[in-house]
Amino acid sequence: MAKTEHIMLRVDAATKQRLEQASRRAGKTLTDFLLEAADCAATGLAFILPDNWNLNSPAVFALRVAAIRVGGSQGYEQLGYDFASAVGRGDIGKCLSRGAHEEVWNSLCGAYPAHLEGLIPKRRRRQFIQGVLRYYRDQS
Repeated sequence: MAKTEHIMLRVDAATKQRLEQASRRAGKTLTDFLLEAADCAATGLAFILPDNWNLNSPAVFALRVAAIRVGGSQGYEQLGYDFASAVGRGDIGKCLSRGAHEEVWNSLCGAYPAHLEGLIPKRRRRQFIQGVLRYYRDQS
């Protein structure tokens, strides 16, 4: 299919530099990189992160949340499970000993603010915590 249409974007210098660096890391042209990202968002398709991406990174965690919000195949419970798997038993084990879901949530936000604050909608927190708890039950 011939490309005959144009889309022009105006961004600040820092955004342009960040997008160019990301496209190079992905091994794609800037145009291909932006079009693929826009197409995923426009069609509501979730993208799959490579296995070597770790949810310990707040940026990767935010990408997973974004994928879920646009209709990704995995839900918040699975995200909670994967998050618990990535961060391990350290701080998160202390959070789980707090008891009620809201207390567990507040403890997790205290331990992992860059991951959780503002990303998980309030109505989905229970599902996320259920995934975290399921991970620890599976490990016992």
